[in-house]
Amino acid sequence: MFIHTVKSVAVAMVISTVCSVSALAEDAPKAEQPGASLQKIEEIVVTAQRREQSIADVPQSVQALTDEFLQENGVKSLDGVIDLIPGASQVSGISAASTVYQIRSISPSEGIGDSTVGYYVDNLAFSMPALSYAPAIDFFDIERVEVLRGPSGTLYGLGSLGGTVKTITKDPDFEGIATEIKASTALSDDADPSYTGDVMLNVPLIEDKLAVRGVVNYRKRGGYAEIIPYGKKNGNPTERTTARLKVLAQPTEELSLKLAYWNMHSRQEYIDRVTFFDPPRIDNTAGSGNSDYDFVTGDIEYDLGFGVLQSTTGYTKAKLRDNNNGAIALPVGKFESKIEHDTEVWNQDLRFSVEALDGNLNYIVGFFYQDAETVGGQDVLLPTNIQVPGNVGLDSRNDNSTESKSWALYSEGTYTLPNVPVDITVGLRYYKEERTFDQNSSLRLLQLGVFIPTIGVSGYKEDALTPRFNVAWRPTDNGMFYLSAGKGFRSGTINSTSLVNAANAGLGSNFSPLNGPDELWNYELGTKWSFLDGALDVNAAVYYIDWSDAQVAISPVAQFIVVPMGDVEGKGLDLEVVWRTPIDGLTLAASGNINETELKNVDPRIQASTAPRLAYMKNGNQLVATVKETLATVLNYERPLGYEDWNLNFNLRYAYRGKQQSPYDGRYTGDLDLVYTRLSVGNERYEFELFSDNLTNDKGPISVPGGQHTVPYPRTIGVGVHARF
Repeated sequence: MFIHTVKSVAVAMVISTVCSVSALAEDAPKAEQPGASLQKIEEIVVTAQRREQSIADVPQSVQALTDEFLQENGVKSLDGVIDLIPGASQVSGISAASTVYQIRSISPSEGIGDSTVGYYVDNLAFSMPALSYAPAIDFFDIERVEVLRGPSGTLYGLGSLGGTVKTITKDPDFEGIATEIKASTALSDDADPSYTGDVMLNVPLIEDKLAVRGVVNYRKRGGYAEIIPYGKKNGNPTERTTARLKVLAQPTEELSLKLAYWNMHSRQEYIDRVTFFDPPRIDNTAGSGNSDYDFVTGDIEYDLGFGVLQSTTGYTKAKLRDNNNGAIALPVGKFESKIEHDTEVWNQDLRFSVEALDGNLNYIVGFFYQDAETVGGQDVLLPTNIQVPGNVGLDSRNDNSTESKSWALYSEGTYTLPNVPVDITVGLRYYKEERTFDQNSSLRLLQLGVFIPTIGVSGYKEDALTPRFNVAWRPTDNGMFYLSAGKGFRSGTINSTSLVNAANAGLGSNFSPLNGPDELWNYELGTKWSFLDGALDVNAAVYYIDWSDAQVAISPVAQFIVVPMGDVEGKGLDLEVVWRTPIDGLTLAASGNINETELKNVDPRIQASTAPRLAYMKNGNQLVATVKETLATVLNYERPLGYEDWNLNFNLRYAYRGKQQSPYDGRYTGDLDLVYTRLSVGNERYEFELFSDNLTNDKGPISVPGGQHTVPYPRTIGVGVHARF
């Protein structure tokens, strides 16, 4: 283990000193250096601390991927972003809108239980009670994506255990009418053709006072998996449309009003979980993955002179339908599964920020309220199957309602010591929640004739304090060291009583259906430096995570329940380096992570269990659904063509992820190596591209959820055109 770890560190550091992914979006050097004329080096401003700062000045592990970076490198969705984040990975996927991610090996396991990653769409806090799914967003006309690694419980609240992902869209522009059109078509190995189309229209309505911006996205992804019972090739195509409308009003210089609406509509035949992964084949007789999302947000910002008052009101409505019937390789056999959820969320975030003492003091105070409900569940039928020894047949029905009402008070301030280059940051959030679980579920063991119904209401009232401390020392204008300690939390999970009773019967345990909030501490020592007049940037962080009574999904009776099964201890290293080379127009970049995130003090009943699905829940094992090593590298090259303002761009992106263990049955994926390329010719108005995704046609799998597999989309070669008017 030690030799393997040392080898991993050496490989990561050697490669990373050549390049770094996230630093592509880092701050600009203070002076031009040789070879920088075409690099588009500019300062990147982020809002990681809920105020605008240069990313180089944020004493925290933060990445910012700008719209330009996303477009040039062919990053189209959160999947592509996660590939670039040290220590992050996809945990599970069902369909286009049912994907689960983890950051820093703080994994929610499958899709049940609240997310361990906090998500923001502009200023809207996105979350769904009892579900871990990320928002489904298309990255066209995006200002930037910010990723905060490590807990952000003080400023960003519930769910930010492992990190926070903020997607920030472009505001309407008062300057003039603007239009963007983008289209592509692609062919893939052993898959049907795919098509995309994007349109943006910006219209000022009242000079310097009112403007509107609309975006429409269309995605048709060709099917790639064979449907075994019917011998149908490429039988799981997806069609998705997204629409976004944003209105900006500025009645006075001090007052700004924004109103935004999003809609995402997705339809998929069968789902993205395949029975056999090489080649992808689905042993199902029926299936579909359908989803509809609506977001509405209203933002008010008023500059009072001595401070800025901001308000965000948000509404989320989601309808998810992921159903399939078929067969999974032994030991599961035949099954029927229906996963249907309806979620509705209202939230309000009111905050007041101040800059005082000649800029030496910045602080924010805020109030957050949320009223959310998720209705539905998963119905599973595993009929008696003589091919599976010991299978007595299981029929589980769940039509439950999880409701959460919560509020929080939070504050964080940063003080710069006079005449000393030291910043001290202190933050605190008090959170209180009432969560109820209205059960209408049952469990039937078919062969034994056992029927366990559960009808009734249960719940809890809990509160949590999440502090944050940070000290940053800036010995020169080109670098800093920082030391931080922060606490993250997420809401507890209330399980179906019938499933918990079945698990307790099998384990001889006495787990409760009720689990209170989940909390962890993250301790971090980091540094950010710029060398060679800004040509070389290096960011590094070592961290330690203490996750007590970690809520982890286990599956002793074929369906998941979430229990506090023990503690998790994590130790890791993030390293990011960017080199703007002396070769005019060439930037090399990379980032990587190595970690050991191990189980400690696992419940003795789980430790002693001989159940195959719990064999991997042992002290000293890596937490399931996490990876020990990740590495991502990017090469960007741009040069003029000598004809007016036309340029040539070449982009190469590589993402490596180590093996990942299934929380369902303990199986491992292999290592994952994904390569993307893009060659384009264009100017400020027109651009033509040739691109490839998964160039080496890695078969994966990405993850092994529920006894099945999610796989990378097959090798794809495509062409596209982008026009701006």
